[in-house]
Amino acid sequence: MSQEAVNKKMQTCGTYVKNKISKKQQVLYVKMFGDFSLEYQGRSLIAKKKKETQFALALQLIFHSGEEGISREHLEKVLFGERTLDDANHAIHSLIYNIRKKLEQTGLPKGKYIISRRGRFYWDKEIPFEEDAQLFEEYCSRACRAGDWEERIELCWKAALLYKGAFLKDSEQEGWVKEERERYHIMFRKLIEYMAELLRKKKAYIQLEKLGRHVSKAAPYEEGELLVIEALTGMGRTEQTEILYVETVEKYRQVYMEEELCKLKDFRRKIEEQLDHPYDILDNIQENMTEQLEKVQEPYQCNWMVFREIYHMVARMIERSGQQVQLMLCTLTDMEEHPIRFDECAEVLSRYIWESICRSIRAGDVVTRYGKGQYLVLLINTKPEDCQEIQKRIDAQFRKKDTVYEIRYSVKSVRSLNNAKDDQGLS
Repeated sequence: MSQEAVNKKMQTCGTYVKNKISKKQQVLYVKMFGDFSLEYQGRSLIAKKKKETQFALALQLIFHSGEEGISREHLEKVLFGERTLDDANHAIHSLIYNIRKKLEQTGLPKGKYIISRRGRFYWDKEIPFEEDAQLFEEYCSRACRAGDWEERIELCWKAALLYKGAFLKDSEQEGWVKEERERYHIMFRKLIEYMAELLRKKKAYIQLEKLGRHVSKAAPYEEGELLVIEALTGMGRTEQTEILYVETVEKYRQVYMEEELCKLKDFRRKIEEQLDHPYDILDNIQENMTEQLEKVQEPYQCNWMVFREIYHMVARMIERSGQQVQLMLCTLTDMEEHPIRFDECAEVLSRYIWESICRSIRAGDVVTRYGKGQYLVLLINTKPEDCQEIQKRIDAQFRKKDTVYEIRYSVKSVRSLNNAKDDQGLS
């Protein structure tokens, strides 16, 4: 099969699940990945609720138990905890009665819905259902047994596209839900690794990019961006790769924060290993960079990790140049100069101070968000006495927003590398 034929076939995989369900309108579809839902004939049968209900919990347990059913004891323990036996028996009978009544009102075909037999509860076979988690396991198992590449990758796609988030992601159940969530998470991670390797062997970069973007959405911090970057690099889309690199580093910086910088460094290393440029001559490389530079009208805005590296580079350069560079810290405060707590610092306020800084400094300066309500600026070729004028410009821009908050400033000269050994602030 040609690569073109492979790509065309893979493009149809994304619609497989929906098409399959649409052809089986009489099948109740149970969604466990992400938000719990029941769908029948294209309609959702359960309204989205913020809190779990016994109605939803009971259905989740019964559907997920499949043909084996769930014991009365287990169902009572999950739903009613430490109630006495008589209380629990009465409560379970009442709950099952109410579930049947509510399901009948949804428009499902008439039936018993929940069957009680020999101390176990089952879903009524007269009303067939499909559960995404069970289908996921089935496709994963079949993919492992498949004979050729095309069949394996097709089954893998069917499984991967079913995973739209963690198993019952909003559930607060600590027992069976937590265990199943972790089990499916591990299965999904292994599936993605397996798929990525299959796609690499065929250099199916379009599908590898699609896979990475699906992972980024379904499991946001499972490094799906690495697959996207690998795919973009393989297709020679260098500019897109570099943009995604910056965005991704910033995303993970906010997750890992300062106490986990080693994780962020490791992640950056993984990304950078994927970055690659096609062979070129120096003239073309310089021309490309110059074209990009000519478009720059604003100060350089970057994440903390990049900012720190620029700081170190500047510290090395000023040893010989004698250039003066100032490091300025801008802190958002109230009228009494108390730092604003994060819960008081709305997103719009953070945007105000960011815009005020960017409009008040030069294109050659560098700015980053350091923390909650704090921003760092590298003022290149700037004397200490010039900083007050810059601060006045920032304040003037900030007051245009008619806010009652203020900005407090701290300024220190960037020291040369030889004199910076005792500076722990950016180490």
